[in-house]
This record gives sequence, C-alpha cells and structure tokens, in this order.
Amino acid sequence: MLAEFVRRHLRSLEPVAGPGDAARAARVDYLLAVADRTGPTELLSAYESIVHDRAAAHAGLDGVASGYASMAELWDDVARQEVGTSDRILWDSYLNGHRVRVERALASATGADTLLLTVSGMSAIDAVLTSALVPAGATVAVSDGAYFESATYLDAQRRAGRVSVATFDPTSTASVGRALARADVLLLEPADNAFPVRELDLAATAAVVRRVRPDVLVVVDTSLFGPAIPLSRLTGLFDRVVAVQSGSKYLTTRVSAGVVAADAQLGPVLRERVRQTGIGLPEAAVRLLVPGELASARERFDVQARGAQVLARAVDPRDWVSCRQPQVRLGDEVVRAPVLFLEPAPHTTPHVAAITDRWVRLAADDGGALQVRAGFGWALTTCRAYGADQLNRPEGRSYVRVSVGLEPAADLVRLGELLAATTHDVLERAA
Repeated sequence: MLAEFVRRHLRSLEPVAGPGDAARAARVDYLLAVADRTGPTELLSAYESIVHDRAAAHAGLDGVASGYASMAELWDDVARQEVGTSDRILWDSYLNGHRVRVERALASATGADTLLLTVSGMSAIDAVLTSALVPAGATVAVSDGAYFESATYLDAQRRAGRVSVATFDPTSTASVGRALARADVLLLEPADNAFPVRELDLAATAAVVRRVRPDVLVVVDTSLFGPAIPLSRLTGLFDRVVAVQSGSKYLTTRVSAGVVAADAQLGPVLRERVRQTGIGLPEAAVRLLVPGELASARERFDVQARGAQVLARAVDPRDWVSCRQPQVRLGDEVVRAPVLFLEPAPHTTPHVAAITDRWVRLAADDGGALQVRAGFGWALTTCRAYGADQLNRPEGRSYVRVSVGLEPAADLVRLGELLAATTHDVLERAA
C-alpha cells in the first residue's frame, strides 16, 4: 500500500522549470520503476529526498516577495493572488498567491468556504480565540480532559485575564449543558488524546447546543481524525462552527502546519486575523506539500485506521488490559482514528518505557521500521511511552500510544507478536 501511494504522489509532483529538472525527472522515473521492490524505510527515504529537492529548487524562484516591473503589474498580480490564480507572493506572511491556491483546493475538497493554513495546530486555535469572533473576557468551555497543549494555552489566557474557562465532562450531556449556560465558545475534542480516551457523541452535543446556546461559537479540534471530519459534516450539526486541526498529522508530516476551516460568514474574519498575526504557513513549507498527498489524505487515513484494528487484535490482553482506538460517531458513521492507546496491566505499568525501547530494537532486528516518535499520522508505524516522566501529561499516567502506518496487515500482526514477546521478556527480567 505504501508503494501504491508513493507512486501516486510522485506522479502529482509539479515540475520545476530550469536547471536540474531533467535529473529530478529521472529520479522520479527510477523510483516509480522500483517502488514495489524497495523496502518501506528505503522507499520513504528516497521519496522524501525527491520532495525536498523539488521544494529547494522552487525556493529560489520568488522567496519572501516577488519582484515586479511596475506598480501596475504588482496591483494586477495582487488581485489574482487574492483569488488563487497567481502563484506569486506579495509578502509571504501577509499574502501568498501559491498558499491561497493550495488553501482553495483543500477548501473545495472538505466542503469549507474558507480554509487557512497556519504554522501549527496551536496557532490555528489561537487565531480563532483571539479573532473578532470572540469577545474580550469570553468564557471558553472545554473538556476536563483536553489535550495538554490546549489546556495549558487556555490556562495562560485565563491567568492573563483574557478569558474565563469552564470545564465539562464530554461523556455527559448534562455537564455540557451546564458549561454552555455561561459559555461564549465551546471547544470540542471528539475524543481524548490520552487515557481514558473518552469519546464525544457529536450529534448529542449538537442537540444540547441547539437547546441551550444555539448562537455559541463551536470550535472543533479534529486533529485525531483529520480528513475524516470535514467542515461539511460539522455545519450540519452546529450553526456557528469552526474546525481546527494540526495539519502535521494527515495532511503532511513533513512540516509543522495548522488548519482553520470555516463557512462564508466566519471565514473572512479568521482570514484577517491570520494576516494580522503573520501566522500563515510560509512558502518554504507550502512548497513541501504534495498535491497527491493532500488529495489522498482521507484514503490513507482509512487504510491506516483499518491497520490499527489489525494491530489491536494482536495485542495480548494479559499484559495490556485495554487497547483503545479513538472513535467518533457522525450520524450513522463511526470513524476510527489510526491510533492505539495501550493501557498496561498493574504488573506491566512500571516497565512501559523499557518495553517500548525493546519493542523498537526487536522490530529493527526483524527487519521492521518501528521507531519511537512523537505525534501520529506517520506513514510507517511509530510508538511512544508515557509515564512517570510526566512529559506532556502532568498526571504522569502510564500507557503507550501507537500511530499505525501503511504497513501490510501481515507486518502489523508481526508487530503485535513482537510486542507480546518483548513484554514477556522485560517482565521476566524484572521479576
């Protein structure tokens, strides 16, 4: 499956006119020819090298700002940049025609009137909460298990007197209703990005919003589910809704990126805020976005989500008492993320970091590509242990998060077998 996607993405690369393009084209042709006979790590490395090489070749064309022969030419080009028909750049942090073109293509694909690319997922949240859509001193209602970055950001805003914060239990509509009664903004995460991996019923939450505060601004952080929750699915549930996500998951794992998606009413306000703060995705990063990757994001998400189910079935329940795959219900559709949270049994808990380290080593000895890596959405499977070091999780709860990649089902089953062998070996040594 990885080879199939690589071939598709290679064919979508835009040519770079100028010196070296013939050599770049030859590299593409060669990798297309050998993709099926190349191991996953080597294939991904060769593909990434081609993408970075093309982006570097583009970088010298315009840079931070394009040059013009006259003011008339500049004004005419700016008008075309605004509507995404010019790839030139007035000023990268303010108006970039190439970025606008990419944003418009993504907006069309996701049912959004406005889609904005920013420098990170947290900058996307900040762009919304500091925009003219949110009054000074607003109350933001957020899950009591919000992802640590969102929670610490809101706490800093609260201490500075910019917002008040109300928390709710995402599994209780009564709790959501109480928080809504005094909220100006409702920040939703469809599922916890940590244990206990509670899941939000978006339809039930929307019913509470319609009853209690239909005019509330709803901000949905779709980072765990990315392309599986397009804005078009949310506008049918909420009257005033903005979707934000870390784009460094399913759109690209090559650069830091964030996404803000909104309808025609809210979008212009958010676009103005992104321009005011200069947090639009820089041209050097935009050039690293591959058209084929953006177009296939939902398809890759679904393949990886099915792979997560395969790996989950191979996890030994004697040593891991819970293996949770975050999911969200959208009407009759249940969407599962390509991520697994492994909760250790009491006898396994003190050893999650050692087990993770040995799992990676054993997989490498077996010819696999497993790595310890932060984040999720990677093309190949990665893992990370959380625990007493309290990194990212202040309560220090122990568990392992696995981001499942595009490996064949047999390889994922083998990873599950290696995890079982690793766990038993580490526990025996510790006994």
